[in-house]
Amino acid sequence: MANNKGAIIFLAILAIAGLGLSGYMFVNDTFLGGDDHTHETEGLKLVALWEDLDENLVNNPLYTTVSNFLIEYEDQIVLETNYVNVINSTRFSLIVPGLYKINLAVVFGGILDVDSTFWVYLMENNTEKAYFERFSTGNPVIDIFYYAKGSLYINATSAENYYEIRAWTGAASGFRVATDSGSPYFNQLSIEYVLG
Repeated sequence: MANNKGAIIFLAILAIAGLGLSGYMFVNDTFLGGDDHTHETEGLKLVALWEDLDENLVNNPLYTTVSNFLIEYEDQIVLETNYVNVINSTRFSLIVPGLYKINLAVVFGGILDVDSTFWVYLMENNTEKAYFERFSTGNPVIDIFYYAKGSLYINATSAENYYEIRAWTGAASGFRVATDSGSPYFNQLSIEYVLG
């Protein structure tokens, strides 16, 4: 019987300690550490975030078709203007030299062509810099939607350089960004600065 009381007391002490630690972590995360938008463990600082992306066929005359368009971002959640300069709804520049992580998550729809390949590029000064995603359809087309999600790192060397995100395919019917006002969180673009 005495052994059971000792075990119960030991477990009670662990439970109380666990509650105290989790309470501290809640207060620390929620009230003390939430305003600087940093991910200390990853060494990243969130400097821009947009939701509810769309396609844009008018901002750049090189990308004006449903097979070759720019990704548009207007629903701004976070923007640190010391790091990111928004030129228009499809073009931005990176002000502070250094390494940036750019994250893109977007649902594409209207994918109807069989045996076609689709690309999502990061463009720097109208030149392909890297790509977030490359995906292909089969024969038959299984689903008309595709969730493209990718990240890449770039070394920004000049605030004069500008960046755009281009979606391209050789498919005759093209494709589009699947927008849904009920679920804008599926389409997000974020930029993080890599802390030194």
